[in-house]
Amino acid sequence: AEYDAIKQNGMSSGSGSLNNGGGKSEIGNYPVSSKGMIAPLQYSNVYISQHYGHNGHKGVDICTRGTGSTMGKEIRAAADGVVYSAEFHKSWGNNVYINHGNGVYTRYAHCSKMIVSAGDQVKQGQVIAYVGNTGNSFGPHLHFEVWVNGTRTNPEVWIPSLPD
Repeated sequence: AEYDAIKQNGMSSGSGSLNNGGGKSEIGNYPVSSKGMIAPLQYSNVYISQHYGHNGHKGVDICTRGTGSTMGKEIRAAADGVVYSAEFHKSWGNNVYINHGNGVYTRYAHCSKMIVSAGDQVKQGQVIAYVGNTGNSFGPHLHFEVWVNGTRTNPEVWIPSLPD
């Protein structure tokens, strides 16, 4: 029952930990936010095409600018965790949910291809999928969400800032 509710509405709490404070740092070449997450698309020309809260939008849409399409770009895990599910949903298309512990989950939606499966342990920065245009989508982009204790929250406070 819990799994069905999460698939339909969101995430549930889990165990583990994320950094809940401190300043920005870097892991490898990836800037890390004070909450311990990286941006899921790591390209110099990344931008947010739709912000959280705009017209009821409950995540952020992330794309790349300039030559070359966003389609097929690598999507990376924002933090260490365990893949809760990786499956097709009519609205989100191919989407990956990761349990990061302490009730924090992330969703990566509209993927062209998922390369992780439910139960897989993932490391921050690991490629988990590729940007696509599946489900209820009007062009290639990554729809990224952060859930805390079953409620969608503004992902922009969880990842390093990205330009508009």
